[in-house]
Amino acid sequence: MLCVLAALSAWACSGTDDNDQQASSHGGSGGAGVPVAPGSLSGIWDAIGTRNGGHASSAVITIDADRLAIVTDRERFDAVRTGNTFEITYLGGGRTEQLQASRTSAGTSSLGEFPINLSGGWTVVDTRPDAVGSCESLLADDALTGSCRDVVWLPRILGAFRDGFATGERIAPLDSIFGDLGGAWDIRGTGNGGCLVRFEGQRFQAECSGAGYVDGLLEAEFDGATLSGRSSGGYEFSAQRR
Repeated sequence: MLCVLAALSAWACSGTDDNDQQASSHGGSGGAGVPVAPGSLSGIWDAIGTRNGGHASSAVITIDADRLAIVTDRERFDAVRTGNTFEITYLGGGRTEQLQASRTSAGTSSLGEFPINLSGGWTVVDTRPDAVGSCESLLADDALTGSCRDVVWLPRILGAFRDGFATGERIAPLDSIFGDLGGAWDIRGTGNGGCLVRFEGQRFQAECSGAGYVDGLLEAEFDGATLSGRSSGGYEFSAQRR
């Protein structure tokens, strides 16, 4: 879920900046009180993003248990799952990246309405024969870790982690449509940077400082077949499911 919101934010930011313009396991609820229908965010979403009311960029997002695709006029991200492996293709910025994400340990968490279960352990590598660098992650009910070494293929919004690490712990549980992600999370990365992330009800919020490109506030809210969000940098995005 964090990855998807980061990707959506990165698209909105890069797609509307005047200086860099691009077109566009168990079904728990994390607690009582919030009804959950696992996988209900599956579908095709039409998204649009703007910065300070300026140029609008569009994207089409397709998501289900086995696939995540984000397509704009000039970029394409496509991750397709077969068994315990995702084959990932990125096209954009004059380059093509071919990646592979493989599960290294079983996922035991429920992510509620988010259809792709990214809990457990994962390793991501570039599949080209001469490629170097890799990333590893582990997501459990109350903790997460992530690290990358000698990686050049992460998007700009995650540039701080191209050769670094992040750790996080859930400091307070909260009811959320996103299941076991529900709660307040304290995430710390390389150096002194970090983010306070909150999943509560139908809302997501992240406030970061000392984390480079992601510094500031990002908020998003899901409401059935719609999504809307904004950042403290003046970016706004929304999406409607077809």
